[in-house]
Amino acid sequence: MAKLAGQTKVTKTGTTVGTVAYMSPEQARGEGVDHRTDVWSLGVMLYEMLTGEVPFKGDHEAAVLYGITHNDPEPLGEYRDDIPEAVQHVVETAMEKDAAARYPSAKGMLADLARVRQGGSMVRYLGGRRRGVTRRSLTIAAVFMLVVAAGYLAYSRFSSRGPIEPSDGRKMIAVLPFENLGPPDDEYFANGTTDAITARLASVAGLGVISRQSAMQYKRTTKTIRQIGSELGVDYILEGTVQRERPGDPASRVRVIPQLIRVDDDTHVWADTYDEDMTEVFRIQSDIAERVATQLNVALLEPERRAIETRPTDNLAAYEDYLRGMEYYHGFGSLTNAELSARLFENAVSLDPRFAEAWSALAMAYHDLYWIYEQPGALTREKDATRRAQELSPDLPEVHLAVGYVAYASREFENALTHFEKAQRLRPSGDAVLAIGWTMRRLGRWQDALKRFEEARRLIPRSNKLYIYALGSTNLLMRRFDEADRYLSEAVSFSPYLYDPYVRKAYVLVGRDGDVNTARMVLSEMSRQTDLTDPAQSPRFAQGFLFAAVYRLFPGTFTEAFDAFESGPIERYRRTQPVIVATTHLARAILDEALGDGHSARAWYDSARVYFEGIIRENQQSAHSCAYHSSLGLAYAGLGRCEEAIREGEDAVRVLPLSKDARMGVELANNLAEIYVKCGKYNRAIDQIETLLSVPSWISPGLLRVDPIWDPLRSNPRFQRLVEGK
Repeated sequence: MAKLAGQTKVTKTGTTVGTVAYMSPEQARGEGVDHRTDVWSLGVMLYEMLTGEVPFKGDHEAAVLYGITHNDPEPLGEYRDDIPEAVQHVVETAMEKDAAARYPSAKGMLADLARVRQGGSMVRYLGGRRRGVTRRSLTIAAVFMLVVAAGYLAYSRFSSRGPIEPSDGRKMIAVLPFENLGPPDDEYFANGTTDAITARLASVAGLGVISRQSAMQYKRTTKTIRQIGSELGVDYILEGTVQRERPGDPASRVRVIPQLIRVDDDTHVWADTYDEDMTEVFRIQSDIAERVATQLNVALLEPERRAIETRPTDNLAAYEDYLRGMEYYHGFGSLTNAELSARLFENAVSLDPRFAEAWSALAMAYHDLYWIYEQPGALTREKDATRRAQELSPDLPEVHLAVGYVAYASREFENALTHFEKAQRLRPSGDAVLAIGWTMRRLGRWQDALKRFEEARRLIPRSNKLYIYALGSTNLLMRRFDEADRYLSEAVSFSPYLYDPYVRKAYVLVGRDGDVNTARMVLSEMSRQTDLTDPAQSPRFAQGFLFAAVYRLFPGTFTEAFDAFESGPIERYRRTQPVIVATTHLARAILDEALGDGHSARAWYDSARVYFEGIIRENQQSAHSCAYHSSLGLAYAGLGRCEEAIREGEDAVRVLPLSKDARMGVELANNLAEIYVKCGKYNRAIDQIETLLSVPSWISPGLLRVDPIWDPLRSNPRFQRLVEGK
């Protein structure tokens, strides 16, 4: 019997080798979910109940997914000769490869099943060949099949295959990227118009508005409104076009044509055409938001109306720079983009010193330059920009986000949380709710953080950041391995080209029960689906030493990727982001050590040492200095310089203990345990492991059983008890 959680066993000769979701052909191809996907899933369930077999078999998930997209299952008649044609027709129709040939929804399918049951056929075929099956038990099973089918539909609306449904009565809406009908270099204006309308609608309490990061993935999509609505979990979609007569000219005219569409029947609820001077651009945005609220019968409170009608600046040249800055800020993350966004925001506030949104955006750009790229002086500039924004508009949601991130950068997490929660109350957004979750993790409030991340699926469905780094990693750290596996599998399904979810999924399998074989299959699939030599992916390997157990267990999987990175792309980071070079060399040392090449490993450890020593000298006030001291300790340990290694590792843990930063603290403690074991301080290593097992961390009994770094501890009774989960 298939699990109600939507998973079916993938077996060969009776041995379970993995699980695969009830994924339809279009889902397996990354095309999304709609009502016909639920029909397909029900067809799979009925097939299994009738035959006792899964319709698609394989040695691993990739083989099963190939079967789903390319192969037809064995006909029911191959297993049973007593199944009525009506039943076979229901199952075959439900499992058509072409979604258009299936039942439009589960209602029709369930109606046909009910008619079959009423005709008396159900009892004859459900489990008909099995010994010891009574007519009463078959009748119960027949009814149960219908109940399960209906229950599965209800469950699927809350499963990880899509966003959770609203329970507070709010109408859910997504603002899709407005199409730019002007020249390509005016794309930023169309995106900015979309963002402005999204923000104004998000100020309305009666609406739940999908965040930018989820809506933007549908830019130039070929998916239908129903597919998009199902994937995002929304009732309505607002789309439109934007065209400026003379881009960049404040005297230009702008034409905006919005269309409000109801998802369930693909009906246009409202549309209009705005053809105005650029000076009226804010009025256009406000009017569209108000008209949408009116069409959806959502009453506007006076504070909401004021928020919708706000005019952020009277200087259109400043607004132009602001929109261009936001385009870079939201673009593919890089130091260059962060610097360009900051420069454009600086231009905007110089043109209009009272432009509060631009000051807030400038503060956020400086925050990235400090926290991510560690540019000298960026924290001071972040504080100055935030102070100016707060003076101009203290109750603006963007200002509270900026103030919160200043506190976050200073590790004043309680203060940061206060401002993030205020921003979320003023205008619910994916940015705010993620900030709340990140902060709660730092405070050690893991359950609260997880609850926030799960709620975030309403506003930011199908988000890599949410599914990989929030839901996936938080569940992994909390040793909720089944949940972590589900979210990371979902991330793989809609972003199969990304490296991160595969590595974390492999870590889940190893951490849960030491399942090295299945983890190897996941990484094999990663190698097939992703281009590990792509320069855009390569910097992620620099963080791979955080998952060093995966590198130690499967070193051959990553060697080619690191060779490609070292052969060219890494050069761009040597001057501007030496941390990427340092951590990459540390990861290379771990790989070569696992491959048994001690000479090469020592050379990489020494190179990592040189870089980390330089980084520490030049960044005394770095937000991550403790992490660099800890990493330097790992490099020293690899070189056999144990006194220095232990000093660096212990200093890092003392300066930034778990009580001060629960998220970073577990990584520092983990590194210290590895330093101790490399330096022969086995009891101290076990002390650290005991601490890590008592809190959310990367360590688990399953991992301890198979990670070779702990081999020197295997004969120790204390360690043996930990491996046994005692």
